This record gives sequence, C-alpha cells and structure tokens, in this order.
Amino acid sequence: LDSSFMVPVSDGVYSFNADVTADWHQFQDLYAKGMHHHGEDADTALAHALALVRGRPFSGIDQSRYAWAEHNIQEMISASVDVAHELAMRRMSARDFRAAASAVSIGLTCDIQAELLYRDLFQIYSETGDRAGLERTAHQLNRISTETGLDSSPETVALLNALLAANSVVGTAIA
Repeated sequence: LDSSFMVPVSDGVYSFNADVTADWHQFQDLYAKGMHHHGEDADTALAHALALVRGRPFSGIDQSRYAWAEHNIQEMISASVDVAHELAMRRMSARDFRAAASAVSIGLTCDIQAELLYRDLFQIYSETGDRAGLERTAHQLNRISTETGLDSSPETVALLNALLAANSVVGTAIA
C-alpha cells in the first residue's frame, strides 16, 4: 500500500487518510440515495449499490480471526438484502420481472436464507406464470430449511401455498 494513503494517529499507529474509500462506504451512500427516495435516480442508486455486492461479506476470511467484525458483517448482509428486496419491489411494480429476479438473485448470494427474497421470487414466478420456477424455488427453500433445521416463517408458508394453489402446481406446498 502506498504510504501516502496512511497518516499517523499516534506513536506507531497509522490510519487511512480521507482519500481511501471502501465499497461499503460507497454502498452506504447509494443506499441512502435510493432507499429514502423514489424515481429513476433512486432506482439507479439502488442498482449501483447492488452491483457492489459480490456475495456474503468477508466470506473468504478465517471467521475465527475476525469475530469482532460479526456485527458489521450482519449489518452489511441486512443492508444488501434490503436493497435487493426494495429494488425487486420497484422493478416488479414496473413489470420488469427480469430486473426484479436479478436483484433478488444478487441478494441471495449475500444471504441464501433470506426468506424475504424467496417471497419476492415466489411473487415474480407467479406473476410471470413460471410454474417451474415457483416449484424449483419452493424446493430450494425446503432444502435450506431441512439443512439448517429452521422452519419457514408462517408468512412465507402462507404466501407460497396461496401462490401454488393459484397457479395449480400440485404437490409442492410446504408446511
């Protein structure tokens, strides 16, 4: 690292100067511009924020060495899921289901267990008449629930069962 990016804080302790930024800071700025406003510029900000998401934060590190960062990691995951959901909702309302599904997919790379995003996918597949997609996503959520030992929320179960019934997909409902 170029030493011009480091400034002394105290004897032997250095910090980055203000010119050093991180994706997380950019994400937070875009989050604020997109989540609290509406319109094309806000949607663009959300899309740019989501483009910074490349999977679960800090997934490539030894988690035991960075236990102190767990709160920050969870904050990043929650914010990424929120952006994915919000952008998906906005794209669905504009009937841009491909962009909505893309937003959800990126969010799921960050948190594969985010039921909020599965509910979004259920709605996307239902709206587009993609019975196979709805069924496939229901099976994926069932598999994750089995692996983690966690039951799906009543809200998720009710939505899925209603959409499955409305789309006449037999034998896929979850309990």
